[in-house]
Amino acid sequence: MALDPNERYYIKLKASYLYYYEDLTQKQVADQLNVSRPTLNKLLKEAKQEGMVKVEIYDHRNYSHLIELENQLCAKFGLKDVKLVDCFTENENIIKDRISKAAATYFDKLMKSGIRVGIGWGKTLETMAKNINPVKSVKDAEFVTLLGGSGNLDYQIHANGMTEEIAKKYYNSITHHIYAPIFSADESLSMALFKDEGIKKVMNKMQDLDLAIIGIDGDLTSSTTLMTGSIPKKYIDVLQTEKAVGNICARFYDIKGNICAKEMNDRLISIPLDVLKNTPSIMAVAGGINKVESMVGAAKGGYYNILITDENTAKSMLEF
Repeated sequence: MALDPNERYYIKLKASYLYYYEDLTQKQVADQLNVSRPTLNKLLKEAKQEGMVKVEIYDHRNYSHLIELENQLCAKFGLKDVKLVDCFTENENIIKDRISKAAATYFDKLMKSGIRVGIGWGKTLETMAKNINPVKSVKDAEFVTLLGGSGNLDYQIHANGMTEEIAKKYYNSITHHIYAPIFSADESLSMALFKDEGIKKVMNKMQDLDLAIIGIDGDLTSSTTLMTGSIPKKYIDVLQTEKAVGNICARFYDIKGNICAKEMNDRLISIPLDVLKNTPSIMAVAGGINKVESMVGAAKGGYYNILITDENTAKSMLEF
């Protein structure tokens, strides 16, 4: 039976009072007013539309500009979520440390029992791994290393080490490592490695991940992957010709997200980017003006859908 306008006004006002002032749950309000939950939702919505209820948000810590930037990045690049840290300093080390800590907190929210997680590499990821707090309620998780090692002790890729660092924080976790170089200049050795049963097992695990945590490497002038000395010069020349802007797990791409240096790409022991992009949640942890193009290219390629970075990098990405 339709309510009399005065009665509807009264119920709407009382529902708003109980819900917003008295902090009752919607179920408690609906029960007290003897209306259904859908009817209550409709009444509360009408109260806002008619100006009976006005919601004001007081941002005492001035974080609203970060939320606005996060929403703009999500809209521009089709991301599921973005978490930004504010830049109150120009010190890159401090900013990267804050990105790492924010990533560790976000990672905690994504973890659940039985999850299968792929772990990439990068200096910021290494710091993130150290800042993850043990979650006692999460158990039986699987952690998969996403790429081989560099073999260069000065620029060692610690993917296996990071996998262990993170896995030990969760009860009864399982790890899957790649005990092989990320790239072999010897073609016969490269082919032999791809046939290795242990490596094939880990590569197969990569195709069924729930979550991947990756770093994003910079352009050719600042690429840590190239500094390892693992990539022969002839392929570096190809990467320059094809205008590579960055790489994820040593797989290079251009500003549109297209794969570069196909011959080299086919011989890398790391997660293929077309496999990575099929992972439901891919969290990229990166920041710095020198990585803007690599982060934009990776976003256009669909190689991540969650981003943890800083506000200055975010602004540069939006202006790109």
